[in-house]
Parts: sequence; structure tokens; C-alpha cells
Amino acid sequence: MRRFYELALLFLVVGLISADYEKGNGIFGKWTIDRYGLVAYQYQLDQLNDDRALWQRGNKPSRLHWHQIGNPHINAIATNYGYVQLFYNDSAQRWLNFYQPEKLKFSGGFGFILDGDTAFSSFYPLLPSGREEKRIFGTGYFEKELTYSKLLWREIIFAPMKDSSALIMRVQLKNLSSQKKNLTYLAYFDVHPLDLSAFSTPSFQKLTNPNHKFKLKLFPEQSLIIAQSKKLWAENGGYPDKPMKKDPELPDLFLASLELPSKGAIIDPKKLFKKDGWLGAKAFKNLTWQAPREAFLPAEKICLGLAMELELKPGEEKTFHLAYGYAKAKKVEEVLKELSQPDGLFQDTLKFWKETSPTLILEKDQYLEREIKWADYYLSSSFLYDPYYDRHFAPQGGNYLYLSGVNGAMRDFSAYIQALSYYRPEMAREMLELCLKNQESSGRLFYDFEGYGSRYLAPYRPSDLSLWLLWATIEYIFATRDFAFLQKELPYYPKEKGESGTVLEHLIRAYDHLEKNVGTGRNGLIQLKMSDWNDEMTFLVTRADPIDFLFTYFDGESLLNTAMACYLLPQFAELLKSANQVEKADQVLNFYSQLKSALQKHWLGSGWFPRAYSALGKTLGKKNIYLEPQVWALLCPDLLSQEQKKILIQNLDQKLKNPSQLGMMISSATTGSLTTRSGEQEKGGIWFAINGPASLVLAQFDPELGYDELKRNSLAWHAEQYPELWFGIWSGPDAFNSIFSKRPGQTWYMNFPTKIGPQFWPIQNNHPHSQLLWAIAKLAGFEPTREGYIINPLLPMERYKLETPSLGIEKQPGKISGYFKFNSSGTMLVQVKLQNAETPTAVRIDGKKTEFKREDQEMSFYLPFQQGRKVDWELTLTR
Repeated sequence: MRRFYELALLFLVVGLISADYEKGNGIFGKWTIDRYGLVAYQYQLDQLNDDRALWQRGNKPSRLHWHQIGNPHINAIATNYGYVQLFYNDSAQRWLNFYQPEKLKFSGGFGFILDGDTAFSSFYPLLPSGREEKRIFGTGYFEKELTYSKLLWREIIFAPMKDSSALIMRVQLKNLSSQKKNLTYLAYFDVHPLDLSAFSTPSFQKLTNPNHKFKLKLFPEQSLIIAQSKKLWAENGGYPDKPMKKDPELPDLFLASLELPSKGAIIDPKKLFKKDGWLGAKAFKNLTWQAPREAFLPAEKICLGLAMELELKPGEEKTFHLAYGYAKAKKVEEVLKELSQPDGLFQDTLKFWKETSPTLILEKDQYLEREIKWADYYLSSSFLYDPYYDRHFAPQGGNYLYLSGVNGAMRDFSAYIQALSYYRPEMAREMLELCLKNQESSGRLFYDFEGYGSRYLAPYRPSDLSLWLLWATIEYIFATRDFAFLQKELPYYPKEKGESGTVLEHLIRAYDHLEKNVGTGRNGLIQLKMSDWNDEMTFLVTRADPIDFLFTYFDGESLLNTAMACYLLPQFAELLKSANQVEKADQVLNFYSQLKSALQKHWLGSGWFPRAYSALGKTLGKKNIYLEPQVWALLCPDLLSQEQKKILIQNLDQKLKNPSQLGMMISSATTGSLTTRSGEQEKGGIWFAINGPASLVLAQFDPELGYDELKRNSLAWHAEQYPELWFGIWSGPDAFNSIFSKRPGQTWYMNFPTKIGPQFWPIQNNHPHSQLLWAIAKLAGFEPTREGYIINPLLPMERYKLETPSLGIEKQPGKISGYFKFNSSGTMLVQVKLQNAETPTAVRIDGKKTEFKREDQEMSFYLPFQQGRKVDWELTLTR
């Protein structure tokens, strides 16, 4: 069996990739293993001349496709046009170098070369004819390669994997001729902030964008240009002394050559570009180190360009680096000091992704081996920094953040925390701390936050957020054994009030808010308030009746909330008992018992639970089945009888799974409405946030069924069904449209009151990535509990292997083995679910036999672990 895995790994490393591994290429390029041994997508379509590149971006056609690069502090988009756009989240949500070609603002991230009298660019619309070129969307980088004029030119832009607010451009030039070359290289980045505003379109934002101004500072001896912003809070910039929806103080932007001295600079876009292209060789005559007058200039009148001269002998290759980024509440020099060894940073970044990304080896469906690594990269590289909370976090992203500037919601953060708990637990903990710091002392949690410590730009007060916080925290603590986290002291929001409590106290207040402030309705079910997981649920259940809408805020009920509570509250009681909160645990269990009894009364003869009740007697989900409450009802071990579970699974399979080309639809109600088109959103759309848990539900009933659902929610599956759509190949939105939509496989945007939605920004939502990671960990067999772990392998194959930095499992005939690595010490109970006719013969911990117990189809043993040390376990079996 060892040979099986060695061969699989060998095939991966050398790039002898099977057709199955390449599944999901789409028409835009192909998946590959790059020269660094990392997963990459080689983008090959000529979007300027191939109309297959066209897609509908809201109401307008577009040929723009993009990729994400990032580190724990920043992220950026790298486009098929070759430009890179940097996002800023520190104290407002804005793009710092927004692409707007009609104003000669091209974002940057590309260069120009003068070779004798020949001048050419790596910007895709300006590429010379007769060239050879490559574009690679890589793990941690974006690469452009151009061969022209007997010169090999490669630009690699990456975000150093550290807490840095800068991108680094790595330039490699190789002389392919037999003659010496004297070259001038000009690197270009731009200054063009675009402030984002909620629920608006790009056209509106461009129209209303403030006239941002900067003062240019040139430092020839340092090969450095700084676009200095107006300072409001401190001499070197800073942050407001209280929450603010949008910090008006921008960061300083800079461009620096990190090794080569610069010959000169271009700081005026008109000295480089013209309306129909660029100035060519003439641009290199505009180099200067003379700064403009001491005045603040509109961003539209400035750019950042640095020129370097270099000599290349025949066959010689040289590599050099530039840094582009921002400094906020610090000097630019402080940022640059951390980038003084750029080649080492590049190697460290590649090493980080190579050594810490998960490994999955399967008997079949090898494309999932690729996709789990890519999903881990996209989720982890999406992280941003919030200085108000002094924490890093993975945003929901997508159109919500990158178009509307909204970070939300608690329920989305919960999903990412749950996935990260198995793959990058230190990131999960930091996100949890941010969520808890955002909790009010009343126990209420945030729907969204933005700006500098500001909240509630979106007018929602949903009822479900406490449930998601409890679920995320329970799963994190049980999965990582980090019970000491419960005693960490964290402030309540706003921090200026000086109130704080332990994590345990935060959780108890979240629970109390659920039981007492949200409360139950006339049927004993948890109230709906201003919607639950579905932001429109109060509107939907009341059928837009304004009177019923008002009353439902006070007395509507959510069966989703109630089913979730029935699943989570017994686990929360276990967590409370671990902290010696026995009385509170009894209170929680009593509330759970009431909810379970109430929910069981609402089982319909058709074989499912309704979705919600309005205050004036309307029911949603009586004629049509809605997926959300069914998932958590099935996760509850003792809510339904075996016969009810069987009927419900059949209904999910026949009504929501079978009709779909992708994952399960959210409902069998597919007819459009005032706000929603047929086959989209709640009208039969396909939502990753629900289908991740649904995969586990189906697998517990039938492993083949659950595994099929997991595959159908992969991006590779979507790319096979809809190869002509660029989104859905390497990233995606929070939901896809089903076959009942006129635009199947695409994503939604609202009908009314305004046409906004992810169709404007259809990738970089973290749900497609996080749910795949979470579902694979679950189906691989990891089920954490208060006592330890239940190992319940649900992937329907004889052999598989999953490895992450903190845990692993390998299954093969006659053996199940694995490891754990925690940041704590202790002993835990490991319970292994056995398949029919399997008999355990021995258990070894770190190679030494240990005692075990067998009871029916389960065996158990105690596993001691030490902080920071990997502990291996192995179970041998006979049939």
C-alpha cells in the first residue's frame, strides 16, 4: 500500500497528471503543476480576439477575468489583461489603484522595455505581434512570461507570506541572442483610490468617488517614489480614536526598486500613456527625478514608474525586484525594511504554500486532490487585517466586499472558522477572537462591519447569529483541544467602553441573547425576527405583506433556527460542562428539550419540515421543500425516527438533488418572484454554505450519496458542466443558478429594488473553498467531541489519505491510521466506527501497542498528546 502512495506523489511532483486530475479545465486554459511543484492554472485564451471570453457583468459585457493573490494582511486581483489591483481594508474598503483606462489609469503591475530602438510592454493590450506569451494564475503569485526580440521576460507578482502591506514584483530577463543587450526596464504601478459603497454598481461608485489627492515625494538615492496622503490623525498617519464608517485618511502609496538603482521616474500618466495606447520609445525620454511642486495633486494626475538600466551578455539572465504597497500609521521605510531580502521572501512564500497546504490522495476523482490545495490557498490568501480589532480574518469576499465594501456576516465567518480549524487552526482562533471582540455586552453579534470599527451598514438584525458563533467555537475548541481558549479575556464592542469578559462569558451571553432576546414564538420555535440565514426570509414568508412583515419581526418563527439549535445546544452543554458550568449546561439542555418537542410537532405528512411561519399565519415550505432546516434536523441524532430520516433523505434526493446538474438546490420552489428569477437564489439556486453540511448529512445515511454531493459542489464539476464560464473554474460566488434559470451555471443578481449581486463580481467568495475543505475533513472521518474524536470514515473507497498540518488520516484494507498535532497537552478518547465484519486486532500509538475496547461496531482507545508534538496512531483490522 505504501507503494500506491509513493507512486501517486511521484506523479504529482513530476507533473505526469492524469486526465482525471486535469478535470475542470474549462475553455480558458488548463490546470498544471508549476515549476515550483504547486498547483496553478495556465490561462491561455486570447480574450481580445476570442469572443468566448465575453460574459455578462451585470448589464454590461466584459472580457475581464481575474485571480486572487494575497497574504495575511492584503489581497489583490491579477487579471488576464496583465494588471494587478490592490485592495485596502485597514480602515475603509477601497481599491488603491483602480483600473479606469478612460482616465489613463491602468492599475499597474506590468512593465515596459526599451531594447535599442524597440519598445514593448507586458500589458496584454499592448503586447507586440509575433511574441510568445504565458499567463499563470499560481498558488501565491501571478506570472506573465513574454518572449520577444530575442529576450525572455518574466514578471511574477506575489504577496510575501507575512504580515506585510506590499506586493513584490519579481522581474527576470534573459538574453536569448548572441549579442550583448543594453536594456531599460520601466516598472509601472498606479495611484487611483476608489471608495466602495454598499449596494451600488461600479458605475455609481466611479461617479461618486471623492477627489483623492496626494503629494509626490521622490528619493533617487533610495530608488523610491511615495504618494503621500493628507494626514489627519498623526504625523505619520494613524487611525481615528473611535469607530468611523470610512476613515478619510488614506495610506501612503509607494513604489521602490529593492536592488537595482533607478535611472529615473515617470510620475505623470500622460508621459507614458495616450488615449489609444502608449508613447512607446518616446516614454523613456520622459524619465526624471525632479519632483513636482510641493502641492497635493489629484490622483488622476499622478502615477508611479521607476526605470532601471541593465546589461545582459549573450545567454545571461538577471533577476531583480520592486515593491508596491502602502503604509498606514507607519513610515514607508518601515514597510520596506521587512522586504530587504526579496529573493528569500519569494522562496519562503513558495515554501509556505508547498509545506502547509493539505494533501489528499484518492483512488478516483484525482481532481479533488488538486482542488483541496487550491481551496486552501484561496481561503488562506483572502485574509485581511482589521486594526480596530487588531486581528486578521477571511472575509466573505465576492461582490459583498470587493464591490459593496461590506464585511459580513457572523454566519459566513463561522463557516470559515470551522474549515480552518482542521487546516490552519491558528487562523481559525484569530478569526474567532475578532468575532468575539465584535460582540456587544448584551450578547448581540454583528451582521456586518466595515470602515474603522463601524457596524451595521446593512440594515439587518437577524435571529441566527448566536447559533453560528456557538457552532464555530464548539467545533474549533473540540477539534483543536484548545479548552484554555475559554478563559481568554476579550473586550466587548465597542472597546472604548472598557467592558470585557472571558471567551466563556462571551459565549454564555450569546446563548442568553438567543434564548431571551430572540426567544420563541407561539409554536415554541425560535423566532425569525429580521430573517435568519436567508436575509430575505421575513420578506419571503410574509409574501411582501407590510403588516405581516411588521408583526413577523416580533412573532415570526424559523424552523431553520430551531433545527440548528437542536443540533448545537447539546454540544454547547458539553462545552459548558468542560468548564464546570453544570447549572448553565442544565439550562441549555432544558431549552433544547423544549425546542425538540416543539419542532417534532411540525413534521409534515409530505415528509419534511416547513421553512418558516409568519406572525399572521402564513407558511413557507409546505408545498415545496426547502433544504436548510432539513439538513440540521437530520444532523440531530434523536429528533427524527429512522423512518422519517429515510423519507426525508428520499425527498432531498428526488426533489433537490436529482433535478440539478450541480449540487442540491436550496428549494423545489423554482418559479420566479418580484425580487428573484427562476432557478436563482431561494428559487432553486445552489448554495455552498448549505450544501457543505448537506454532504455530511447524506454521507451519514449513504456514503456514496454524500460523496456524490461533495463532488457536485466542487469547482471542477461546475467547470465540466459549464466550461464556457470562467467563474466556477478557479473560484466562484456564494451560489450558482440551477437548470431552472435562464442563465444556468451563472450566478444571481436581484430583480428588485436594484440589480446588484455576485454576477458583478462572481469569484472570491470563500464559501466554495471553505465548504469543500470542511466537507472533505468530515467525510474523511473527523468528528470532534468534548472527549476527543470520533473517527467515522465516510469516503466510499478502500484507500484514501488526508493530511493537514494539524491532523491526518489514512485508510487502506486492514488498517486505519493517522496523527494529531495540537497546541495543547492532554489525553483524549478516540472512538473509531467500524464497518461490517471488521475486527480490530491492535492499536499502536507512536509505534507502541496500547489497550483498546470494542463495543458493537465501535472501538476506542485513549490517546495522550503533547503541545506542538505530532502523535501517530494506527489501528489494524481483520475481516
